[in-house]
Amino acid sequence: MNSWDFLRDIKTAQAQAQAQAQAQAQVQVQVQVQVQVQVQVQVQVQVQVQVQVQVQVQVQVQVQLQGSIKNKIYVLIMNTSYFSNNESIETIIGTFIGDSEQPFYVIDLSSVSEQYAQWIKLMPRVKAHYAVKCNPDPRIIKLLGKLGCNFDCASRNEIELVNRSNIDPFRIIFSNPCKQKSHIDYAIRNNVKRMTFDSIPELSKIPRNAELLIRIHVNDDKSVCPLGTKFGARHDEINDILQFAKQNGYTIIGVNFHVGSNCTDPETYERALFDARQVFNKATVQGFNMTTLDIGGGFPSDPEKFEQIAKVVNTTIQLYFSDTPCIIAEPGRYMVEKSHTLVVSVIAVKNDRKYYINDGVYGSFNCVHFDHARPVFSLYTLHIGSTVSKSKLFGPTCDSMDVIGDDYMLPDLHIGDRLYVENFGAYTCAAGSNFNGFASPHRYYIIRTSI
Repeated sequence: MNSWDFLRDIKTAQAQAQAQAQAQAQVQVQVQVQVQVQVQVQVQVQVQVQVQVQVQVQVQVQVQLQGSIKNKIYVLIMNTSYFSNNESIETIIGTFIGDSEQPFYVIDLSSVSEQYAQWIKLMPRVKAHYAVKCNPDPRIIKLLGKLGCNFDCASRNEIELVNRSNIDPFRIIFSNPCKQKSHIDYAIRNNVKRMTFDSIPELSKIPRNAELLIRIHVNDDKSVCPLGTKFGARHDEINDILQFAKQNGYTIIGVNFHVGSNCTDPETYERALFDARQVFNKATVQGFNMTTLDIGGGFPSDPEKFEQIAKVVNTTIQLYFSDTPCIIAEPGRYMVEKSHTLVVSVIAVKNDRKYYINDGVYGSFNCVHFDHARPVFSLYTLHIGSTVSKSKLFGPTCDSMDVIGDDYMLPDLHIGDRLYVENFGAYTCAAGSNFNGFASPHRYYIIRTSI
């Protein structure tokens, strides 16, 4: 059983409510369900269904989780399809294909829930703040918020997006070391006071009532996407920044670092935590009350790699920060990468094994350039006995730079064939555009259960 098994009862309640709505203009149905679920949690479910005249049904699931998740969560499950854990991704894709050739995502919300539960199990002292920039899907934000996850925002728009899910502003950190002044003012007006900085000029833009974490430079040469060339105060800058902050009445509460995106080297976190401890010590000498450590993001979604990193982080935190009351992190990729599968169509072919699909580097495959990704394609439409040869994949736009890859080993493809890419939820749709008038892929949301 998994944490989503109770939804089979909710689906039944929803269908009953819709049937009643046809005979009555406005109906209210209350269903209480209690289900015992063992995925490190016990779930107590209370469902309230409200049916309006327009036959719209909104189901809210109230879940009480044991252990480290103390709060009640509410999950909006409308417009969601349900599948058994045993169903193949091909079967699920086939449910949504229909007659349209347009690209679409299959988004598994239960995957996001399971990743968050695993985070709590493996790093219980570290409070996750989801990096909204990785994938700002409102339903994912709402789900994570109701599960108890906090949020890392980098701009006014991201703060507004999280606010629309009724997230308490104290659960947000404005973690962009170089911020627009108007965005800072908006954050402060809306009680988002925790924010990062990495220089004296940046500090000078921030009001005195902010609660500040100094972003330090750490070694990030083992990450796929290093960030140290752009952000982070160097070791020889720290004392001057701390002195300026003290003399001018700023409140520094902690240290923030980021080892770079998609870091799979546990020792990188160990070295970064040692560096952070040194800055904690310097700030304490200056008279700052250092209560918060932010270990940033970069965590991979691969379970084995993440577990290795978690072990090192837990041990090193206990060594250097056993008395620090608030330890947070900013996972993005870890939470959502595995939740998305993109389905595309072959829209044109040429004799020299050039294939054109209806999403490209101006859309979801921007990750090829910005995230150094190498998408893995699978063929939904199988051609038995087809020769596999080196092929070139293009996106649909008129730009000759819209090249996804020129060395893919693929079978013979035909117009109308479908390809799909799994594990495609991180830094894909988040940075896509509508260049040349090509719309973003449609989104189908699913939940997997054990039945």
